[in-house]
Amino acid sequence: MNAWRRMVGMSEVPEGNYTPITIFKDVKELEKTEWSLKFEKYMRRRLVMGALRYGKINGKGKPKYDYVDAIIRRAELYRETGNQEYLVDVANCCLVEFEQAGHPKAHFSSIDDTTEHFQVK
Repeated sequence: MNAWRRMVGMSEVPEGNYTPITIFKDVKELEKTEWSLKFEKYMRRRLVMGALRYGKINGKGKPKYDYVDAIIRRAELYRETGNQEYLVDVANCCLVEFEQAGHPKAHFSSIDDTTEHFQVK
């Protein structure tokens, strides 16, 4: 709760002085609601089409591609046009970049909203 409040620039609530907005009985409930099957369907369809056109995600002999630049370009196009297809492209570019790890410093290190990159200025 306080991590979220810090992220949006709100003052913290002393520990134990708040009640969660919603009480979740189990994680399965959240797994059902915190996802978009429609978005996933669009992602998968485009990934399959990409495999047919360009080869599998981790296929041998694929040329190098700058997915980070592609993510930025497509996010900007979404901002300009509102075409949600670009959001699906961004997600797929993120997935492929994650799998291929094209960044020279690629690694996975878990961070949370207290990290400076997520602070609201």
